[in-house]
Amino acid sequence: MTESYTVLPATPSVDDYRRLRAESGLSPKTEAAALRGLPNSLFAVQVLHEGRAVGMGRVIGDGG
Repeated sequence: MTESYTVLPATPSVDDYRRLRAESGLSPKTEAAALRGLPNSLFAVQVLHEGRAVGMGRVIGDGG
């Protein structure tokens, strides 16, 4: 079976961002922190598997 992944140049949703951080062992972020920081991303990308975000990366520009 061939796995299908899509690379999407887009900022993840707050929920996906917080879930992916938790699943990867990164420090948790509050919803308020995510709402503040995500719009200040200089660039972001998501990896989708069957339409669900399974990975992400971002270049931060939020002063964090």
